[in-house]
Amino acid sequence: MKQSKFIVLDLICYVVFPLAVWNLSRDYIGDYYAMLLSSIPGIIYTVFRFIALKKVNVFGIYMISTLIAGTLIDVLAGSAIQLLWNNVIYAYVLALLFLFTIVIKKPIALYFALDFSELQGYDRDFSRRLFHKKKLFHLF
Repeated sequence: MKQSKFIVLDLICYVVFPLAVWNLSRDYIGDYYAMLLSSIPGIIYTVFRFIALKKVNVFGIYMISTLIAGTLIDVLAGSAIQLLWNNVIYAYVLALLFLFTIVIKKPIALYFALDFSELQGYDRDFSRRLFHKKKLFHLF
């Protein structure tokens, strides 16, 4: 599948479908269940994308693990307000994860950039050497 099709599908499955499901279902099933239901298209699409690319990368692992953790947090919340508070705490935990990877000089953003550059057709080893140069490494 071409990259341009993946970009369009990303927008549809990660933005359009969840917003549509949220707006159409929250009046009927309530805020809590609408939030849970709106995460399903993204999870299904992520699995589909892994199967289509036949490749697992750091960003893909990150996406799957955050989708699973986020869904578990949502399911275990019990109410809409607790779900929102749990998501705030979860966002802080993810921010600390990013900060930790920066402190240990293995920024996860660098590995995301490697994955994205590889998806655009660039050689992963060349990109790794380029991104580890002092001028660029500080950006990550």
